[in-house]
Amino acid sequence: MALPGCGPDQAGDTAPLAATFTCDAAVGPSGAPAFAVYTTVAESKLKLLDVPACAPLPTEVYAGLGIPTQAIAAVGGSAGGEGHYLYALPDGAAIDYFYARRAEQAAALPRYERIVRYEAGRFALLRPVSAYDMLGWYMGASADSAYALAIQAIGSGLEARFYARAGAPPEATALPQELSSFQEERLPAPTFHFYEQSLALGPYAGRVNWRQDSCVIALVRAGATIELKALK
Repeated sequence: MALPGCGPDQAGDTAPLAATFTCDAAVGPSGAPAFAVYTTVAESKLKLLDVPACAPLPTEVYAGLGIPTQAIAAVGGSAGGEGHYLYALPDGAAIDYFYARRAEQAAALPRYERIVRYEAGRFALLRPVSAYDMLGWYMGASADSAYALAIQAIGSGLEARFYARAGAPPEATALPQELSSFQEERLPAPTFHFYEQSLALGPYAGRVNWRQDSCVIALVRAGATIELKALK
């Protein structure tokens, strides 16, 4: 699946490409710390993953983490007994991005998977989108009600919670403080079908408009469609 870049086409640019990582701190739906990992190449920026720990990795730790010495940059960290690592590797006029996770006490090196490729001014997502890409908070409203949806990781699975209240929706930054005014409904683990762009949440069904930097879920509830937008 090709994702358009924000910058100009660089197919004719022979200068070496430079890639950087950014770890944006946030709070996950469960209240635990989380980081959104972004990469920037030229003027193109892409969100890669959400991970529980993220910091720049110095080159002296590359060998111990199975990261090639030719890597342009790498980030990673450990949390909850598990390590998460990403690195960018040049391939001629392109850049490949690799990701791995492993138990902190594991003796073997992490097993990396190529997840994204940057080439000719564009990013290409090389892994299928899964329900884990839906993690986070969503909010929407109808004429007389406000709604929120939380999709979070619980152990090795996922959990969804739907919230509703009468009246106007709160500001996104005030949602955590105002959740007590919403009626909460726990839903079964969400099932996401990438090729159909559909999401099943117990008795509700939805359509997903997913992008690397945004997600909108059109959820059908009680015969009405509620548009829920991902909160930044």
